[in-house]
Amino acid sequence: KTGIQLDVDQFIAPNADVLFKLTESYVDKAYPFPLMPAHFLDWSIKDQKDAPWWPRYCPNPSQPCPMQTMRWAHAHPTWTYWALPFFGRWVRRHFRDERLPNVTLQGFDAPGLRVGNIPEDEDLLNVALWEERASKQWCKFDVPATVEFESLLTWQPSHGNRCKEGIGCTNIGGDDRWYKSGVPKVYWTAHHAVDAAQTAQILERIQAKEKEGKWPPAIVYDEKFWKSG
Repeated sequence: KTGIQLDVDQFIAPNADVLFKLTESYVDKAYPFPLMPAHFLDWSIKDQKDAPWWPRYCPNPSQPCPMQTMRWAHAHPTWTYWALPFFGRWVRRHFRDERLPNVTLQGFDAPGLRVGNIPEDEDLLNVALWEERASKQWCKFDVPATVEFESLLTWQPSHGNRCKEGIGCTNIGGDDRWYKSGVPKVYWTAHHAVDAAQTAQILERIQAKEKEGKWPPAIVYDEKFWKSG
């Protein structure tokens, strides 16, 4: 009834299974959409000048963009069965190359968009969520690089809630519209785990530290560890 999609170059850290319960609490009849984590990059037309969706959703990020409801999200969705019609709708629209019609929202005239021109799963999921006015997004539970886990592996109980060492203590880069102070990290999965030997070593160290009872809380924000958001 509940799903979490990760990439082949990710590993899972302690307590990642909490995502199942959290997903079930958010994705329901009232909110039948998948949830995705904020991307580490705030993609916009400045970065993707030829992407066909930006004229519809945000042709100028320095101006109000009522059609874009959230920051660009990473394609690691979590969902419950309530979101299955959403997936079916957008797979159909892509296979049939349906056209989203011109619309006007809050004084903004959004041009139409051929769904078949959206090339990748991440692109389509973001467009689909914006189009359906979705508004919920995970913090960065798919930490961008395995090396960031060093900040947790070097933590000691004497540090208290302070994250003291390494790039893992910093927030994901902020933006002017959604996360002005940056995005919190949640150390439940690591992305870009492409070196098998290095990944195995990191997992062994995580397991040992957890057995010792020295694994810190998963949430990191403003160089501090947090037990909840």
